[in-house]
Amino acid sequence: MITRIFGNRSNLISLTKHSARNSSGFTLVELLVVMLIIASVSAIVGLSVSNFSANSHLRDQSVALSKVISETRFQALRDNKTLSMSFSDSDVFISDNREMALTSDMRISFTSDIKSHGLASDSLHFFPDGSTNGGKVDVMMEKRRLSIVVKPLFGTISIR
Repeated sequence: MITRIFGNRSNLISLTKHSARNSSGFTLVELLVVMLIIASVSAIVGLSVSNFSANSHLRDQSVALSKVISETRFQALRDNKTLSMSFSDSDVFISDNREMALTSDMRISFTSDIKSHGLASDSLHFFPDGSTNGGKVDVMMEKRRLSIVVKPLFGTISIR
């Protein structure tokens, strides 16, 4: 039956030898497809790593700022006096002459929950009893944003 399709046996042997000779390596198209797949996966991984790095940097700066806010609250309790924190574009000023500067790619904005009588409404105030006027500090980098929320009554701090 095989000889009938291919003619005679000598053609079958030459066909088998011919196909074995062609399958001994990779074609240029196969190599290009593999290289394209590797390049695509590398690009996706590279973007993910850079995105993770930027988010990690923003989170680190937000955590550092929340620690300074917490320390200022405890200092107001300890010293039995009102302390204030005011926020500029990338700096934090504390009423006891301390300052915290974020990295140059970070921006800060503050929104107060309660307008304090006789105190600046664009500042976060900590009172001797541990309470605060509360507010939200937004830490921004490029299009990313994390918010540090300070609750008015007890001064609890959370990062969102």
